[in-house]
Amino acid sequence: MIFNEIHMMLWANLTLEGLQSARNNEESKEKKEKKKKKIKKKKKKKKKRKKEEEKEKEEEEKEKEKEEEEERWKYMI
Repeated sequence: MIFNEIHMMLWANLTLEGLQSARNNEESKEKKEKKKKKIKKKKKKKKKRKKEEEKEKEEEEKEKEKEEEEERWKYMI
């Protein structure tokens, strides 16, 4: 009888530890997923910002070329 009670207590303790462990694993997975999403979002923003900067540089270069061309035409005429 005492053996059965000890066995039940041990089983309940192991079950409780298993449940806690499973919950902790699930929480850590959720944290990792959130962190990955956050990093992905940052990378996406960085990439978008980089593209915008490249477009601005290209526009500036085109504008400079246009101005230079106008200057050339002024001197030619």
